[in-house]
Amino acid sequence: MANLEVADETAERVLGHSLGGLMATYNVSRHRKQKLAALMALEAEILRLVGAPFPAMDGTVVQLHRAA
Repeated sequence: MANLEVADETAERVLGHSLGGLMATYNVSRHRKQKLAALMALEAEILRLVGAPFPAMDGTVVQLHRAA
C-alpha cells in the first residue's frame, strides 16, 4: 500500500497486524476513516490493474436486504 501513499501504520492496521509496544497500549483508536480511505485506494488500484470499471460508475452495485 506504500505505492498508494498509505501510511505504514494504517496499512498494518488494515492487514490486522498489531503494532506492539507503547502504540498497542496507548493508541486504542480504531482509525476507521484512515482504514476506509486505504481500502478505497486499494480497490481503485485493483480495478485499474484488471481494467474493470468502478462499480459506482456502471450501476452494478445493488443493496442487499436481510431476509425476514
